[in-house]
Amino acid sequence: MVNDIYEVKYGNRQYVLYKVIAVNGSDVVVVESVETGRKASDVSKIKKDGVYKTSEITFTKAQLEELVKERKLRDIERQQQ
Repeated sequence: MVNDIYEVKYGNRQYVLYKVIAVNGSDVVVVESVETGRKASDVSKIKKDGVYKTSEITFTKAQLEELVKERKLRDIERQQQ
């Protein structure tokens, strides 16, 4: 859903947040947080800052499913509409 926040962990020490800005069919368009974290406790600070890049990234349904399968997609924070 638009405005949801995806928490993704890449490798051992990089946490990134993606904010959903659009959903086009089965594709999800996001913007990436400006800051990244090295540990899980950094994620709350990144969420609080709420600063995102302007460049857009599109995830297909298959790419999102792969992130879930690989346990990289750690959390989805649903936003009130």
